[in-house]
Amino acid sequence: MDGYRVIRGSGVSMTSPEGSSLLAGLFGDAVGPDDVEVFPFELAATSVLKPHRHTSDLAAWVTEGRMAFGFGEGFAERIEVGPGDLIWLRAREAHAEEVVGTERASMVVAYVERFETEPADG
Repeated sequence: MDGYRVIRGSGVSMTSPEGSSLLAGLFGDAVGPDDVEVFPFELAATSVLKPHRHTSDLAAWVTEGRMAFGFGEGFAERIEVGPGDLIWLRAREAHAEEVVGTERASMVVAYVERFETEPADG
C-alpha cells in the first residue's frame, strides 16, 4: 500500500462492525475495535497547516466540510476529501492540509499507536 489511501463515501461509522472491519484492513488484521483510539479534530474555514508527518499510522473520517491534502514533491499531488470520505496515512508520510471553501472542516481521527506530529520539508 502506498503512503496514503482514500476511501470515498465509506458510509460506515468507525464504531460499527463494518467500520471495525475497515480499520482492521487498514491498520492490520491483528487490530480489534478495542485497540483503536479516536478523537475529533476541527479546523476553521480557510485553515492551512504547514507540511508535517505523524509518527504512526492514522485514519481520518471527514464529517463536515472539505479538506485538501498535498503529497509528493512540493506537495503538488493534491487529494480533496469531503463528508463521508476517509483518508488513511502511513506513519511518516509527509503531507500538507488545508480547508477548502468558506466552512470549517471536522474529522474523526483514529489511531492504534499514540503519535506525535513533526514538521516535514517540502
